[in-house]
Order: sequence, then structure tokens, then C-alpha cells
Amino acid sequence: MGVSNNDEGDDTELRPVKRLPVPRLTCRVVRTRVRLANGNYIPALISNLDTEDARMNEHFATLSIERKGKWFELARYHDVDYRQRGSNALARFLGLPVNEVFRSLTTSGSTSWVTPPPSRGPS
Repeated sequence: MGVSNNDEGDDTELRPVKRLPVPRLTCRVVRTRVRLANGNYIPALISNLDTEDARMNEHFATLSIERKGKWFELARYHDVDYRQRGSNALARFLGLPVNEVFRSLTTSGSTSWVTPPPSRGPS
């Protein structure tokens, strides 16, 4: 499943985990950590997942990132405020250069990120 945002050619890519502490993620908010391009893991919430139709995740999954007690909701490519809440804004929120948040993929000219760490069950 993948979520595609296009702000200067970057993508948000969701990758499935092997075991989940619940039977389905549909209609749930998932608290996890995501891995940035620089290798750091940061707290995140992922929601609007559809376990039956991965194409829906490409357009409707949401990602919120926590830093120092504040949350940033990454805009999806179709959100009207994408320029204010897109990938560049997320990098600024994290205090990092864009290339430390999003890793470049030379084959497509886009970037991808968001790799959940291995599931350790409910926390």
C-alpha cells in the first residue's frame, strides 16, 4: 500500500507489517513509529487505512507526526492546503533538511519514506 504526495517529486510510502495486535486496521488509528531517510524513528499516527482496497490508501490514508509534544498532519496530494502542510513543511516542522526526511529514489525521481518498525504488539 502506498500514499503518493507530489511536492517537488516526493512520495509517502506505507509498508505493511507482518503481525498486528488487532485483526484489522480498517476504522482504526494506528500509533507507531516511522523511519525517516536519516534512519531515525519518530512517533506517528496513521489513519484512514483500508484493509480491503490498497488503492484507497493511495488517496486517503493520513499520517501525523509528533515532535516535542506537538503534532503535524501531513497533507495528502489532494488536500487544499498541501503547500502549507506538504513534505517541505514537515521537514521544517522536524527541523531537518528534506533529504533527511525523504530518501530519493533515482529510478523514479521521487522520494519515499515511512517504514514502520517491526511490530512489538500493543504498547
